[in-house]
Amino acid sequence: MTNILIIKQGALGDVLRSTCILTGIKRKYPNSKITWFTKLEALDLVKTNPYINKIVLYGKENILNLKQETFDIVINLDEDYEACSLTSHFLNKKAKIYGYYVNNENKIVPTKSAEYYFKMSLIGPKPMNDVLKKKNKKTYPELIYDLSELTYKKDPPILILTKKQKEFAKDFLRRYNLKKDDFIVGINTGAGVRWPLKSLPIDKTIELIQKLYKELNAKIILLGGPDQIERNNKILTEARVPLINAGCGNYIFELASLISICDTVVTSDSLGLHISLALKRNTITFFGQTAPQEIEMYTQGLKIFTPSDCVGCYSSYDGRIPSCIDGVYVKDLLNAAIEVKKQSLSIILMSNKLEDTEKSLRAIVDQKIPVQYEIIISSKDKNTKDLAKKYPNLKIVLQKENSNLINSGLELAKNKIILVTNDLAILSNSSINEVLNSFKDPSVGCVTGRPISLNPKNNLVGYWSHLLLDAGAHKIRKELSQQEKFFEGTNYLFAFKNGFVKEIPLGVAEDHLIPYIFWRNFYKLKYIENAKVLVKNPVTLNEWFEQKSLHAKKHEVIQNKLKIKEAKVKSLKNEILKGTISALTYPRTIKEFYWTILLFFARLSMWLNVIIKK
Repeated sequence: MTNILIIKQGALGDVLRSTCILTGIKRKYPNSKITWFTKLEALDLVKTNPYINKIVLYGKENILNLKQETFDIVINLDEDYEACSLTSHFLNKKAKIYGYYVNNENKIVPTKSAEYYFKMSLIGPKPMNDVLKKKNKKTYPELIYDLSELTYKKDPPILILTKKQKEFAKDFLRRYNLKKDDFIVGINTGAGVRWPLKSLPIDKTIELIQKLYKELNAKIILLGGPDQIERNNKILTEARVPLINAGCGNYIFELASLISICDTVVTSDSLGLHISLALKRNTITFFGQTAPQEIEMYTQGLKIFTPSDCVGCYSSYDGRIPSCIDGVYVKDLLNAAIEVKKQSLSIILMSNKLEDTEKSLRAIVDQKIPVQYEIIISSKDKNTKDLAKKYPNLKIVLQKENSNLINSGLELAKNKIILVTNDLAILSNSSINEVLNSFKDPSVGCVTGRPISLNPKNNLVGYWSHLLLDAGAHKIRKELSQQEKFFEGTNYLFAFKNGFVKEIPLGVAEDHLIPYIFWRNFYKLKYIENAKVLVKNPVTLNEWFEQKSLHAKKHEVIQNKLKIKEAKVKSLKNEILKGTISALTYPRTIKEFYWTILLFFARLSMWLNVIIKK
């Protein structure tokens, strides 16, 4: 067990965005216990985090008790003297230190891995710190990952709503008669009194609200804290369009609940921004004097800022007229809202046989797809290029050596959503629209459809295909989806947000690994039973054993070589525990019951063969 202490007390937005480090820690130190030291006002931002084992709040007695503990690693992300002094205590106890501490000369100094970040910090050497701050191209998550000597994989911040917060959100929707199909926009354009140039001017906020209402038919929720009372009252009086006033007494509890129901949030560089990103909302953020390059948007939105050379000065006011925030224009904010609302689709069709590929392709092009889309054929067969003569808008890529079909397709996919299928599948007429509708919820990361066997049910192997899909995959995925638990997809039809998956290791079940990547990063997985896909299954016993053994081996690779244990779904144990009753209640005739019993022995033989050979 690796005992790890993280010190991050404030500000509130910084505490929340720093939680992105936890995923990287768990990836490097899977058997670890994590203690987080912070202040009381930040408690609601970390108390539900599943990666944090213990929270210690700032206070004299708590600090004394903390000093009695032993840690293997201490990561201090705060530059203030008290935090650095606390860190130094554990240096004396031979802990591995990352970040900042107080040296023997009573000065705050960085560890070697933190030197870059320290040199451009507020307490770094002046005026070089300001110069480096403006030149820096790294995001805050990259900086703290470098500081901690972790591998950054665009891990997002983590904020888990409580049951009470979710009920608050549902009640708010009911109270204001907000419907599932409404386009709900949260407006959080204020930023408190410390950084006045972070706030969007009132007149621009009003203009933006009017345009969002008139051009996008948005239902607009006006958000704010205690410092925005006067500002928001003026907006409510002068906007002259319907507004939902959420009030300005919003503590973290209410603010997070309200942001969770928004489709899009327009926000200053503030706590609202980090809550929106952590809750996987579409986010548009604008910048005055703070550094836009340090904000990682996680493919969830857009940044708007003035092109001025002075961006990132962090001055409370530079005395110039116009100021930097005046370079943020309403038209740019509106266009950003239109852009993040707009969907686009890349369809990857994995091809093995030309004749099967054309059938699958025809089922795709015959659908009415209401968004911009591209079709990418990733193939092993050079003759697939002949399809371009019939379908001129196709992108065709041949599988590269030492690669696989999905990786070859991923290299070309440019649109917001990637849909993956193969040439054994025929997508039903409404399946793509069903997939697209699921992604209207920004917190959905990955979805999968429902395979239905094309094979006749009146023979042994054909019956097995129906049983495994209907009583097995369909029932299990539906149940796990409703419970918001992990489940694997099907490579006959699954889709996911672009930007998170660049490459799939060879020999790995991509329809398991990709959902896991999103589940690990706290995105929702969704099973869409109405997104039906007709599937051509094996017709002989040899073909059946070959296909099922290959799939099982790919799942074993995930568990054993990639060391992903917590999302294990497909295994002999799970089949016995979860599949037995479903299988035995599926047959309708004595013959089908007999075939069901034979399937138990066939699956047992298949799994034993995989386990013995691994």
